[in-house]
Amino acid sequence: WERKLTVTTRSTDAAPDGYVLIASTEPIDEGAVLDMIMRCIEPLYELREAEVVTAQEMRELDVRARSELPLPEGTFFNGVNYVDWDGNHSKWHPQVGQLADEFRRRKNEEAHAHNALAKERVDVARKGVSVWCSSGRL
Repeated sequence: WERKLTVTTRSTDAAPDGYVLIASTEPIDEGAVLDMIMRCIEPLYELREAEVVTAQEMRELDVRARSELPLPEGTFFNGVNYVDWDGNHSKWHPQVGQLADEFRRRKNEEAHAHNALAKERVDVARKGVSVWCSSGRL
């Protein structure tokens, strides 16, 4: 025996044209199929953790810090590193951490906005999608 899986959509903004998918396989979990279809509509963005800034992004932030931010009192650039009066050396501008925090905050705001819109689209699409299985010959 084969199982017939049919996925149909009613015409919605998210899926203007209905479609039918037929597959033969072992028992099918209709909920899992629906979840898979919904994840394909628009993937969610991951939020940036405090320590997640790529090396390339960090270099770009450092270039921005060099051009936009003054050096703190007691810090100078020796052509290779930033050095403070205590002798601490860093290849990064002393205020690049502030820019990284701002960068993560902005990226997370974008992710929240995108994810809210994606979830809204999934909710609209979910109302227009039905999944059902039937046993029998195809």
